[in-house]
Amino acid sequence: MMREPIPNLAVFPGNPS
Repeated sequence: MMREPIPNLAVFPGNPS
């Protein structure tokens, strides 16, 4: 899920990236 470069950390605490 790479919709946002930085905000992904805020949206996905456990981002699978």
